Amino acid sequence: MKVGILTFHNADNYGAVLQAYGLQQELKNGGVDSEFVNIESTVGNCCESKGTNVIGFLAKILAARRERAEKFAKFREK
Repeated sequence: MKVGILTFHNADNYGAVLQAYGLQQELKNGGVDSEFVNIESTVGNCCESKGTNVIGFLAKILAARRERAEKFAKFREK
């Protein structure tokens, strides 16, 4: 089996690099072949990976969850 690891590991951040490496090694130890799908930050264009705006998609989900939480909070106040 081959899996893709969607991550922002190509950053100047030791934790991001070590976490990505550790995950890949654990998958390898479990017999799973993996490949990194790096999310790159670009100026003027939020984070995109191979033409898919992953960060924008996740931002929309988080905004929807926040809106839902606000609506529930108003409902609880009534």
